[in-house]
Amino acid sequence: MLDEETKDFLNQLVKTFDELAMKLSCYLAYQQAKEDDFLSRSRDSEVKTEESTMKYQKVQIKRRKDGRWYARYTLAPCKYHDIYGRTQAECYDKLKAFADDKRLIAQKIKQLNAPTNTLTFGVFFHTWLKEEKVPTCKPSTIHFYEIMHKNHLSQFDDREIKKISADELRAAILAIASSKIRKTTYHMFSDIFRTALRRDLIAVNPMEKISAPKHKTEERHAFTREEEERFIALAKNYDCAVIFWLMLYEGLRTSEAKALAPCDIHEDYIEVRHSIDDLGNLIPTKTNKIRRVPIFSEFKEFADRYRGSSAIPILGKVNKHTAVKEYREICRATGITKNMYCLRHTFATRCEEAGISSKQTALWLGHSSINTTLSYYININKEFEIENVAIKNGLHKS
Repeated sequence: MLDEETKDFLNQLVKTFDELAMKLSCYLAYQQAKEDDFLSRSRDSEVKTEESTMKYQKVQIKRRKDGRWYARYTLAPCKYHDIYGRTQAECYDKLKAFADDKRLIAQKIKQLNAPTNTLTFGVFFHTWLKEEKVPTCKPSTIHFYEIMHKNHLSQFDDREIKKISADELRAAILAIASSKIRKTTYHMFSDIFRTALRRDLIAVNPMEKISAPKHKTEERHAFTREEEERFIALAKNYDCAVIFWLMLYEGLRTSEAKALAPCDIHEDYIEVRHSIDDLGNLIPTKTNKIRRVPIFSEFKEFADRYRGSSAIPILGKVNKHTAVKEYREICRATGITKNMYCLRHTFATRCEEAGISSKQTALWLGHSSINTTLSYYININKEFEIENVAIKNGLHKS
């Protein structure tokens, strides 16, 4: 027979085990519920991901761990061409452009099928671009190189690089109509073949036998006052007029005028913080500095109209071609033969005519050196010369 003390101990032990069993059961049920909820949310997430995944020609656009988006286009069995973008939409646009370019796809496949011991110009161009230029150049510059390659250099893509002769390169360069593009092509070829020689991929540099083509930069001149009046009378009716006024009345660069947002227009000054690159991206100004330009009386009406809190450029999404078409249309109608950047030269010249210090004008223009302002931006036209002669004669008489 068990004594009372032993019975009480055993009863207490059973009670403790029952409590532990109940707690363990609750804990297991809680863990199971958490697991079921996690699986449910994972399935929902997968469904959402699948729904938001973009495709083009059955090629999916996926996100990498580093945040970039990419698509892998199959050129041949186990042979791919990877396309990258900072956003899903950008990657989609690049994928679509590549997939629709049958000539480029055929070219890529041909390069893949080239003998492994043969280095073609096309293969080395992309190596040169990736290893020599991408680390040091802006994205807009890389984009420009790609366009130049597509339009002027790609004719040599299928050729073995060491078999391309100086005569062939010279003929290709001279066939280009624009002297500016001709010179740029020459420098690109020179850099590419110089790099190939440095890497011992070719025995001689064929570009050393070719003389650099000449290109004279077109001088920019300020509008005469009569031209300015004709331009203003017609330009005020155009959608992009604010871009023209920012250059003509405030002296902003074209890229700065296009990037200006309502929040940059303050009560009595404009804060120039951004410009745009060739791809339409907002980037720092040319000097990487923020500057303030007073709101002059000619621009006050437009400042009051566009001032606000929005950080989006005044004309919305802009690029290097924004306003150019309208400017050319105005020039054709008014008989003006000067390019759009001459509006900024006109601002500098009018400051000089008003007797403003050239150093002050340089600060408003965002020039790091006053020599730039004096040498290239301020023009002495016939009207101003006549006025100065009159002033000089008046001083002499007195």
